[in-house]
Amino acid sequence: MDRVTEFERGMPPQHQAWDGQRWQHDPAVIDDQALVINVRGRGLVIVTGCGHAGVVNIIRHAMRLTGVRSLLAVIGGFHLSGPAFEPVIEPTVAALTRARAPG
Repeated sequence: MDRVTEFERGMPPQHQAWDGQRWQHDPAVIDDQALVINVRGRGLVIVTGCGHAGVVNIIRHAMRLTGVRSLLAVIGGFHLSGPAFEPVIEPTVAALTRARAPG
């Protein structure tokens, strides 16, 4: 999954690689799987596995792949608990609110 949001920085260092200067996403860690269903006329339903890339990154990736721009529902593992992820909750909720299906 592409990491395109500023607030979803991935998992803590144990899931990252040291590049000699900083910790960053380790492409060798296959860390995201999701099921994407297009409910015609309503939007995408996304079931995440492990949301290491961040649920908003997963949604945006699914929208890019499908060309569908509305979200009907998203459920699954979001990795939004604990002190390391508390700063991510508010921008995630804001982004999810913007991504929801119209009406």
